[in-house]
Amino acid sequence: MDAGERRAVFTVDRARLLVVDDDEPTRDVIVRRLQRIGHAVTGARDGGEALELIAAEPFDAVLLDIKMPGLTGFDVLRAVRRTRSVTDLPVIMVTSSDDSDSIVEALELGANDYITKPLDFPVALARIRTQLLLRHVVVALEAANRQLERLSFLDGLTGIANRRRFDESLAREWRRAQREQAPLSVILVDIDFFKAYNDRYGHEAGDEILKRVAAALDGAVNRPADVVARYGGEEFVAVLPGTDADGAVRLGERLRAAVAEPAIAHAGSAAGEHVTISVGVATAVPARDAAPEALVAAADRALYQAKRDGRNRVRVAPGA
Repeated sequence: MDAGERRAVFTVDRARLLVVDDDEPTRDVIVRRLQRIGHAVTGARDGGEALELIAAEPFDAVLLDIKMPGLTGFDVLRAVRRTRSVTDLPVIMVTSSDDSDSIVEALELGANDYITKPLDFPVALARIRTQLLLRHVVVALEAANRQLERLSFLDGLTGIANRRRFDESLAREWRRAQREQAPLSVILVDIDFFKAYNDRYGHEAGDEILKRVAAALDGAVNRPADVVARYGGEEFVAVLPGTDADGAVRLGERLRAAVAEPAIAHAGSAAGEHVTISVGVATAVPARDAAPEALVAAADRALYQAKRDGRNRVRVAPGA
């Protein structure tokens, strides 16, 4: 199970906890008490074993004794905080009730909280639950933020990448192509006589065509590095890193065929009686002082040439 899956199943009452204490009877009592209320608990007999377990397993919180032979709780805490934040892995220190200097040092090193010996279990459980609850809130917020970020790159109607995602992908791949002096291709696609389709069948049917064309285009692109996006209105675009003109033309033809193959009725089309697309292709090995907008403009010119030549075809920008 990866970290994302672990975060997805984490709950306050069913957490994976690590108890670190060199005193075996004390450790066993704590482990059993935490297991009894539903947590999955692992015990570690010293700091070295604790660090090995933390590196290997996705714990949700650690109960860490300060005074241990060899690596102390402070040593373990320092090592943990070099790679794990206070929200990523809460650490609750266990210390003597009158050891205020140790408590201060632990908090300054990044401990989330502390409990004292001898353990008052209701208090200890409340403190553990508080840290788990805080972590649960952080995990939920992180998941929500990831979802919002993902949605911000998707077109609301078609579900494929949107213009923002295209712009960012093109800029990134343009810089990469400049560094590596590699070819970069852009394909622009326009649904033929889309206004006539809307006028004849209605805007709801037009939206359905946009979704079906988007799915056909996205399904025809096989490489993970290639990005197919809605460019605006009835236009779509693809960014193809490391693809020369011949490869881009082949993909353009595959996109055209993918849309034409279902033979979706379009009685208002002068390019035939089915939904079709026109495709413009442009390729460049970016010069150091060139801008990516020039590549898009070239693909746009090729697209309009495809329209002038009768639509339902692929055209390549001169020099591509």
